[in-house]
Amino acid sequence: MAVLGVRCSNTDYAYCVLSGTRDAPSVEAAELILFPKGFSEPELLKWLHQEMAKVFNSHECGAVGIKKPEVPVKRSNSLETRIQCEAIVSLAAAEAGCLSVQRLVKASIAKRLGLKGKANYLRTQLDTTPIDGFDDYTLKVQEAILVGWSCM
Repeated sequence: MAVLGVRCSNTDYAYCVLSGTRDAPSVEAAELILFPKGFSEPELLKWLHQEMAKVFNSHECGAVGIKKPEVPVKRSNSLETRIQCEAIVSLAAAEAGCLSVQRLVKASIAKRLGLKGKANYLRTQLDTTPIDGFDDYTLKVQEAILVGWSCM
């Protein structure tokens, strides 16, 4: 069964759908989607919920990994938007019947991928060659791939 990896921000979200195994993951879909301009907060959250429902309708996912903000991020309206968007992803997952949802920071992702629990090891020591074209993806999509991969 596939795994969905998601990385939200206050202006967009990135997602990937991975299938296969941890040793041989395959990217079925990966995309960075910009949020629509001029939406109020409730309209944005409704739109994101609809977007996530489309993803879950297109891909049967057994688990979801959400890249959560790192600890030193300061509290702001941008952070609040991101946290709310992450909650919407969790809600859409639950509605689709996927109750395995994990929110992880980089250190936890690194540890789950077999490295010591240090965030910078994702850049310096992780072998991403099992994922075809990993370096060609944007940084946010890469983070979505890594969090999804760690949940396999």
